[in-house]
Amino acid sequence: MITLDEYKQLSFEEKAQVTSAGEYLIGRYLTENHAIALYSVFDFYVEVQYDKRRERIIDFIAFKCTNYAMLETFLRQIRLKDLV
Repeated sequence: MITLDEYKQLSFEEKAQVTSAGEYLIGRYLTENHAIALYSVFDFYVEVQYDKRRERIIDFIAFKCTNYAMLETFLRQIRLKDLV
């Protein structure tokens, strides 16, 4: 297990490896060519920003589970009737 601070110090390639071992939760599109996927990694979340046109990851944004503002855009996509 690594901490959020340790994760933030990893190289781009190491972040990709650690994040891919986490649990994919949900994804969404910001634009036709820009997608975001949310992963649960240890005791924090990682938002993976992806450029579909170039077919590559742009960035990894890691944050603690207590940062509701970062989760809000994903939570709005979840419909309770789909979970039942």
